[in-house]
Amino acid sequence: MTHRILLVAAILIGLLAGTSSAQVKGPRLKLSTTVWDFGTRDQGEKDRKIVYLENTGDAILVIKKVSTSCGCVEPVMEPGTEIGPGHREPLVLNLDTNKGEGEIAKVITVESSDPRQPKSMISIRGTILPIWSLDVHTLNFGQVKNGDHATKVVRMKVRKGFDVKLKDVQFMPSDKIACVKKPFKEKNGDYGWDLEISLIGKMETGGFEGIVLVSTDYAARPQRGFRVTADIVSSTRVAPGRLAFGLLKPGQKKTISVRLEKTLGHGLRVVDVVAKDSHLTCKTTEVEAGKIYRVDVTLTADAQSGDIRGEIEIGLDEPGWRLVKLPYYAKVVKP
Repeated sequence: MTHRILLVAAILIGLLAGTSSAQVKGPRLKLSTTVWDFGTRDQGEKDRKIVYLENTGDAILVIKKVSTSCGCVEPVMEPGTEIGPGHREPLVLNLDTNKGEGEIAKVITVESSDPRQPKSMISIRGTILPIWSLDVHTLNFGQVKNGDHATKVVRMKVRKGFDVKLKDVQFMPSDKIACVKKPFKEKNGDYGWDLEISLIGKMETGGFEGIVLVSTDYAARPQRGFRVTADIVSSTRVAPGRLAFGLLKPGQKKTISVRLEKTLGHGLRVVDVVAKDSHLTCKTTEVEAGKIYRVDVTLTADAQSGDIRGEIEIGLDEPGWRLVKLPYYAKVVKP
């Protein structure tokens, strides 16, 4: 029995020795920390953190690259830095809170020649409180009828205890966006300005995009901006929407008047009326300048009986191009 126990022990010792001799040698990277939680900071603060990269292996460790997913933290270490066995080098992380805000959860990635773990991560966590802020990144008006001066409010807020003055509000295009500034103060001491942003002028139908830039005297973060978007839709009413000429005798004529009226603002213009059918003639009359037009469509039945159908096209400048298509129908019957 004792002999068997000694035999098993010898075998186990041999296996362990073999495993030990088969262990992979080479460079090994060890980080002094894998997390930097910088806590809660006011925007404008700067800080630095040193993370030591240690080579616990038996060959030279090469730091190939250090990259960041966080714009507010800049890692400082030259690519290709070599670290000898048993030595360490500092990786400097510079925090600039002007380059971020809100809750931060990012990573620093260290790429090295460590064969076991070629990529090592350092987590970056914290919260950056802006001294002043805007409550939107994009101000979307949604659908706006051409000629309607839509208005929305953007709040520019300054935290209690900080002195920030509003210097200027610029907008592009300047003939399409207007701004009225109204100061406010909240019960908790926060204050600022409500920016009433309006769409003005002659807006072309289709997608609209503009930029608003807010400037202050706060040196650490003097400017912020936001996009302005809208879908400008037609404000011209067309009636009737289809032309039903009904039953006509050969040679008979019938006229239907189409009324085009801009329901918001002015600037309407009928550019062209296209009727490719030889049975049709069209006459355009401006009833009220820039607002109301009438298009008289006359259909003349020929001697052949049967259906007459098709589509006329009316090109409008509202301003902004719009093509109105009106279907028409008639039936010629012999007496």
